[in-house]
Amino acid sequence: MRHARVFLVIVLALVLLTTACSTQTTGAEVPESTLNIIEAAANFIPELNLPAVEITYDDQGIPSIFGLRATDIQRFTGIDLSFLQLPESYIDWFVRSNLQHIEIQHTQNGLLLYANGQLLPSIGWSAESLDNAAELADMLGVQNTSVIKRLVPVLQRLGLDVVLRFPVAPGNALIERHAPGVELPALADVEQPSAVVHLAVEYREDGLPTIMGLTSRDIAALTGMDLSFIELPDYYITFFKTINLQNVEIETHADGLRIFVNGKELPRLAYSPEQIDALVSLYGAMYPGFQPSPEFLKETFMMLQQADLDLIVQFPLASEAKRIPLHDGQVIGN
Repeated sequence: MRHARVFLVIVLALVLLTTACSTQTTGAEVPESTLNIIEAAANFIPELNLPAVEITYDDQGIPSIFGLRATDIQRFTGIDLSFLQLPESYIDWFVRSNLQHIEIQHTQNGLLLYANGQLLPSIGWSAESLDNAAELADMLGVQNTSVIKRLVPVLQRLGLDVVLRFPVAPGNALIERHAPGVELPALADVEQPSAVVHLAVEYREDGLPTIMGLTSRDIAALTGMDLSFIELPDYYITFFKTINLQNVEIETHADGLRIFVNGKELPRLAYSPEQIDALVSLYGAMYPGFQPSPEFLKETFMMLQQADLDLIVQFPLASEAKRIPLHDGQVIGN
């Protein structure tokens, strides 16, 4: 009973914290006392596997938490939960697609993502990659990054999972949630494969990308391949210079994608053949008849699993800036 009270305090505090983090009011800050309460409560019950927070949506997209409608919770407590509400068109779409529930499960090594009980490609991390992600968010101007950085370890320690449940169309059988016990493998060093395909894309001051000295427009003129979608407005280049964003690197491996920014690793996208099948199946149900087709997506994922690709994207340097090496120590460009 004592632990149950602490659990409810933490959940309500996290809801308040989420609301505070999402506010757009200038100068709005989460009180230090609130953060201290959350951390102290989490330390009081370390390494607990708390029951999942279930959010159930009705036909109009109004959520209920612990059986209480969000509108009632707001009326009784003053906590604004309107950000949880979904458009009715989304609910209709989920019902047509027979998407009955989505689950986000926290583990020490990342987030497991489920749809209708099937494990999808998920997010894996280490303590270092989480720190790097927080540093990048701060560099990009994301609000309350220090709060988010302190909140993530609390969620890891509590094992606080979230389940979103949607209405089920008449005649459709109820789908059970996933079986417990799945864990993402810890992030480990990956041996460099013997054959790696390197692709370097360098952006010019005007936002045009170049590949082996050819701009996107040169390639379009030579091959008919339209690459305008990777061209950037010049104000993006100016912004990247201002924050000293120099390079982005994406490596494909059999178990997922690794992403590096300015040579520092971010949380990775982890997947297996079974997870890819689940994602493709979900895509086919939610986007029937759309292009690219599910078959094309599956073939693309299979190709990524079998190929070892290293995509390097570099941006122009600001004056006086020195080139930051890639994660393996290489320095490309001036």
